[in-house]
Amino acid sequence: MTKHTPGPWKVLADEEKLGLHPNHAYRFIGTADFDEDANTGEIIARLTDSPNIAGNANLLAAAPDLLAILTRIIDRATHPNSDGGVLWDDVDAARAAIAKAGGAA
Repeated sequence: MTKHTPGPWKVLADEEKLGLHPNHAYRFIGTADFDEDANTGEIIARLTDSPNIAGNANLLAAAPDLLAILTRIIDRATHPNSDGGVLWDDVDAARAAIAKAGGAA
């Protein structure tokens, strides 16, 4: 697997243009510690205008969470000592990642 910037990620607004158009509220994906003034974190992606920009932004921001829980479920289910079952904490983590992808805070 190729390396990626570790999560969590979040949706970031274009602060300079916020309020001029609704899409500016979903302009960037950045690391959770991103703060331009403090020079921390990083921008992961810049989104272009699209009718689905909010949904796309939420899905991209949830990508590290989705990858982490899917990896954990597969690792646990395929471990030699596993009974193949999924643990409830995995289900809860999967639900949280899906909710984040769907736009829940």
